[in-house]
Amino acid sequence: YCQLFQLVTRNHSFAVNSLSARRISSYFDSDEVSYRKWGKERAEVIERKLKTNRFVPIQSREERGIFSLKQYKDIMAGKYQMNYRGMEIMKGPLDIIVFQQLFWHLKPRTVIELGTYNGTCALWLSDVMKLISSPCQVYTMDIDSSLLLPEVKALAGDSVSYLQGDANRVDRTFPPDFMQKVEHPLVVLEDCHCNLEGILEYFDRYMETGDYFVVDDTSPDCSKFLFLGDEYTDENNQAREYEPFGAGKLHLMKEVIGGMGDRYAVDTYFTDMFGYNSTNNWDSYLR
Repeated sequence: YCQLFQLVTRNHSFAVNSLSARRISSYFDSDEVSYRKWGKERAEVIERKLKTNRFVPIQSREERGIFSLKQYKDIMAGKYQMNYRGMEIMKGPLDIIVFQQLFWHLKPRTVIELGTYNGTCALWLSDVMKLISSPCQVYTMDIDSSLLLPEVKALAGDSVSYLQGDANRVDRTFPPDFMQKVEHPLVVLEDCHCNLEGILEYFDRYMETGDYFVVDDTSPDCSKFLFLGDEYTDENNQAREYEPFGAGKLHLMKEVIGGMGDRYAVDTYFTDMFGYNSTNNWDSYLR
């Protein structure tokens, strides 16, 4: 840094006295040392977080999140503008980071996504696993396969299986003989907003220690409909009001998971990575 600074200043005919140069050199030297120390401290803090009081009963969690409704509106407006490889992904920005962390630590061998939409999220999930050089098969199901983009399917190749099926009868798309053969660790991602109770109870039969349920959009403040900001208007050129999702899905999930005793716990390392319930998926990274 010091050499670069001196080169730039010489080229611009600036005079730098020896005292200033020494101060600049001293600053960067101490900064380098502090970054080495900080890196070690960071690793120690993360290790403690991963090992200490991380898993808690779902009923012990307070029904609150770090973001205000106004902040959530801004986050949702950004979410609906996000693309991945040029295609709409419909994933919140913080959840994208949290998922990447989850996949790095868990390294799942199988992911089952319920709610495909255009297929981009499943493509992204598969790409994350490829980036960390960890083999994984992604299965994604939707009742309406007409929304699947052909270019997404082509990019995904054999690493993603796009299936058509009804969330009210997941046993038909993922029958017992199929589930008994899937490789673990397993992540089941519910993002279809349909038959949540039946989905959790069915896949619970096949979950092993270390597997995860992730239930999308359990925050009561998530947008119920497409929202692109306060300036966004509907087909009648009227301002589209922000309508929160409500707490119904969160309450149902807590009731179902709570009814399973101590089989599942909230992984607060992921739910609270950026603050208490700082993602769209309140209390729903479940191990």
